[in-house]
Amino acid sequence: MKSVDIGFYIVFENGTVFSKRSNKFLKPSISKSSGYLVYGSRLGSVHRLLVKHFIGEIPKGMCVNHKDGNKLNNNLDNLEIVSYSENMKHAFRNGLQEKPKGEKNSGAKLSNIDCEKLCEMLLAGDDNETIAKQFGLHPRYVSLIRHGKRWKHLTSKYGKFPQSKKYDPMAEKYNQFLTLRNNHTNKQIAEMLNVDASTVSRWRSGETRRHKSD
Repeated sequence: MKSVDIGFYIVFENGTVFSKRSNKFLKPSISKSSGYLVYGSRLGSVHRLLVKHFIGEIPKGMCVNHKDGNKLNNNLDNLEIVSYSENMKHAFRNGLQEKPKGEKNSGAKLSNIDCEKLCEMLLAGDDNETIAKQFGLHPRYVSLIRHGKRWKHLTSKYGKFPQSKKYDPMAEKYNQFLTLRNNHTNKQIAEMLNVDASTVSRWRSGETRRHKSD
């Protein structure tokens, strides 16, 4: 078995360490904070100790990855030097670490508070386009939240949200017409809303638009 003399200690490739001072093999412990096998502050973690002396120096900005995800398996063929980014990706792929949820995720499009407000709008029956405009989102993203495919850790408590109404720009213009009809002529309203005067005339005669839900 290969070994390396590092002064007061002899490190073996299987991860055992012999102390010349005490004339005995040291007993590693499992770190409560990291879950790795360690030999204390003087020697550090077993996996880094092995990589350093049997594989090569660990460059700045790099770390040691356990290929099988088992922090206690310090066989040399299970250890590799990777970037911190690669190490995180490996952990996510193998279910060793969950991706940060909600606003803790660096790519989050909402804060937790905004998500709660968005849920209130969903419950009130607002359509995806209206909500998207309110929070600077794409309507498709709002749809994913509505159907529990995003922010589920916050939205699940609300149960099933109602379906979104199909966005109807003419319905929006009709609502604007209702606020204008008493103080403006049909021609004026048509120009303001960019619609035909005949459309305004039908609205004024009581022909309102029906709103369907998808």
